[in-house]
Amino acid sequence: MKFKGNLRTRNAWFLGMPALVDLLFLILIFIIFGNMVVNQPGIAVDFPETPGDPLTAADKLIIILTKERQIYFNDQAVPDWEALEDKLAEVTYRKTGQRMSKPVILLNADRTVANNDVVRILSIARRYASRVALVTTPEKP
Repeated sequence: MKFKGNLRTRNAWFLGMPALVDLLFLILIFIIFGNMVVNQPGIAVDFPETPGDPLTAADKLIIILTKERQIYFNDQAVPDWEALEDKLAEVTYRKTGQRMSKPVILLNADRTVANNDVVRILSIARRYASRVALVTTPEKP
């Protein structure tokens, strides 16, 4: 007795669809969590322009100097230079008194601010940071 086999698979592409959908969802999750966006809320600063690529980073300390010479540290107003230094010292030391690894500090200074003020903040920030970066906008060709 001979059996005649009719074992053809029909619509074989349909069998691979769940694995393809799972792969697409995994790629979507990697894209969403891989692209960290640094959002800096509402303090208006007109950045100077510079040639080159902009720096991108997350988890940084941000110092803002407005054209009215008002200083902000992580979105909190700071009354004077000494208070800024105190805030930086407070952030870089843990409650136990042990020094943390030095952070990266971004300085957002308005283009109309005097260079003396920018240099003064840079020198203060340099004592407490591994790197200090001055935020600029790329030139438009």
